[in-house]
Amino acid sequence: MTENPARSEAAVVEAAPGPRWFYTLELPALQLRAGEVTAANGRAVELFGDRVVGGAFDERFSALAHVAAPSKETGEGASRKVRALAGPAAGRRYALHRQAGQGHDEETILLLDVTRDSRLEEALTNRLREVNRAHRSGRLTSWELDLKRLRVTVPHRLPEAFGSVLRSLAFEEAMALFHPDSVGEVRNAVRRAIESGRLRLEVRVLDASGGEHWVLLRGATTKNAKGDPVTLSGVAIGITDETRGQNQVEEQLALQLALLDHLADGVVRMSADGTIVAINSSAERMTRWRSEEALGRPVQTVVHLVDDKTGERLRVQPEERGFEGSMNSRLIRRDGTELPVRCEIRKLMMPASDPAWVVEMRDLSELRGLESQMLFRATHDGLTGLFDRVEFERRLGEALADARGEQHTHALCYVDLDNFKIINDTCGHLAGDEMLKQIGSLLRCNFRGSDTLGRLGGDEFGILLTDCPLQKATDIAHSLCKDIKMFRFSWDDKVFNVTASVGLVSLDGQAASVAEVIGAADGACYIAKQKGANRVEIYRPDDSVLSERRDQLQLIQVVQNALATDTFELYGQPIEPLYSSERRIIELLLRMRDEQDRMVLPAEFMRVAEAHGLAVLIDRWVVRKALAELAVHGNAPGFAGVAFAINLSGQSLGDETFLQYVLEQFETSRVDPARVYFEITETAAISNLGRAMRFITELRGQGSVFVLDDFGAGLSSFGYLRNLPVGLIKIDGQFVKGLTRDPIQRALVEAINQIGQVMQMKTVAESVEDEPTLKALSAIKVDYAQGFHVARPAALSVLRERTR
Repeated sequence: MTENPARSEAAVVEAAPGPRWFYTLELPALQLRAGEVTAANGRAVELFGDRVVGGAFDERFSALAHVAAPSKETGEGASRKVRALAGPAAGRRYALHRQAGQGHDEETILLLDVTRDSRLEEALTNRLREVNRAHRSGRLTSWELDLKRLRVTVPHRLPEAFGSVLRSLAFEEAMALFHPDSVGEVRNAVRRAIESGRLRLEVRVLDASGGEHWVLLRGATTKNAKGDPVTLSGVAIGITDETRGQNQVEEQLALQLALLDHLADGVVRMSADGTIVAINSSAERMTRWRSEEALGRPVQTVVHLVDDKTGERLRVQPEERGFEGSMNSRLIRRDGTELPVRCEIRKLMMPASDPAWVVEMRDLSELRGLESQMLFRATHDGLTGLFDRVEFERRLGEALADARGEQHTHALCYVDLDNFKIINDTCGHLAGDEMLKQIGSLLRCNFRGSDTLGRLGGDEFGILLTDCPLQKATDIAHSLCKDIKMFRFSWDDKVFNVTASVGLVSLDGQAASVAEVIGAADGACYIAKQKGANRVEIYRPDDSVLSERRDQLQLIQVVQNALATDTFELYGQPIEPLYSSERRIIELLLRMRDEQDRMVLPAEFMRVAEAHGLAVLIDRWVVRKALAELAVHGNAPGFAGVAFAINLSGQSLGDETFLQYVLEQFETSRVDPARVYFEITETAAISNLGRAMRFITELRGQGSVFVLDDFGAGLSSFGYLRNLPVGLIKIDGQFVKGLTRDPIQRALVEAINQIGQVMQMKTVAESVEDEPTLKALSAIKVDYAQGFHVARPAALSVLRERTR
């Protein structure tokens, strides 16, 4: 059953206004009170949507209602043929059955799909009428056991065999209704039903005068959204002296089929000698035998089952002559086709009657199809249909084990499309996705069935060549490059040439782990791109470029792990004002620990992070943690009135979503934006000038201040400065360090400071390492100083408690 996106069946059951058994029906069903729809089960929600509840039935379903009015005089349900006019059910024929409920203004409506078989409609109608008569006579009622509260609820009166009318009673009280010899059997049956999901039991009960009677119990569990059983509900059928004949036995079987199995299971009843005496409509459909043709035939002729695993034919016979328990098997139908089923032979005991045996068959074809789809989706890439990375790596692991154990040689090709980003940027992601699909098709057409093709991520593919020595693999890789180069991708009258770089690794007896092999292939592919792309590079362990690439990949894994485990650390270095009227600033500095618990500085890992597109994620982490620190400890001794300065990468300035993220963090943390400064480098601002201007303008409007870092290091600093609305400029440390020794350096610092004052910007001198430099900066009237002589970097927890 497919789940409605807006309202899953589990959610419907959880909010159920009616008995839970109603929600387990396989048929579309509605509950009405005074003509208004008060509840809909999962099947009805599939057909009409979750908004079906709450409206008047005659208005919402006018095309159906006018031909199916119930008979209020007799309480009988009415069934008529109707054709749905709209929605998923459009064009299908239904038998619409309206069943009177417990109250005078309540009713239940069942919709039975009879599009293909008019005989089925008639059979369903007759059986539903039998259910209605059994309800009115007191021989049948529904019941529900709350598995958490252990309380039984009976919406209608119990069968007359119980000799009383009961509504709600505790589980132990319900046990007292059964014959003492049957109590243990009932308890065991309930326990089995909680595990298996179904209850089938014929048991003796005691009436008010102590007389014994037989009652047939059938039920099924309902589960919550977590998959735990919450209720066990079903029907109780009283078997009286008048119902002991063969005709009444058939009626009871029909009631079971109509109310509990809901026509989903195929049921064939056979006599003691294995002759078919009854077959329900589902069994007709499943076996392709019509009822009138099947009756009187040996059950083996109609129910031809073979073991799902061994292929051997199963012996379908009563009791010990047939197979025991339930098993998955294949039903060989009359027309020779096969149907996967779960089959079980059951013995039914009826008073004053010989035992009856039934074969129950559940159609597993839909389940098998869903399992197959789920398995495919779990192991394949949704876009290209190739194996996904997880499944590809699993198969690669098997190939490595084979290479080590059997001394076979395989090869791994790591394929990366060149300049794929151009297509995405030029034509959009839809075009990029379509090109990846076509590349996937090209790969499938050019490799053996024994090879494994996978999409490893983005525009990267993996090809596992089995039983393939290195020279042959090299030839195949070169041929692949030629095939991709000849490929032309067209989109909106534009034609693109595509090339690929390939890294190749031989998998022999010396092959390492899956991660190391993929890393080696990726590194070789990287070298192929560095050498001009559209080429094949074979992995060589002693390659210095490859060694550097491995170090970078190891470092990027440490960065990714720090992001995933939230284990970056924030340090801070104070920026002290040289005049008491200015606000104190603490520049936030990021730290990371590697696998050996060694402290790694940003200079080591940020370049690699930017190359792999992780800088924005790191900046988001810093913004979130910085605002959280201010929100909680903003009034600590070392933080009182202090502003935090956060360094931003050029990637964040160019990311369209980063500005919105910062605004959301301000709103969530309730930190005053005036207490947050953002440091940007001159290079980053110039390379993303348009977006940088929007970013700065928006956050300046919120109260934040922007700092231009490393000012003076670029050649165009003065020209761009007038176009950047920053509040502070940091004078590059290379000028500050030689301030007291080199008059030219001092002149440059004085010029930068003077321009800042003219443009009403504050100035910060970096790399202040001694007292003479600090005094010289004071004489020049620089506003702030930062460096080891002023204050060394420290963890925020240390700075938090530090007083000036």
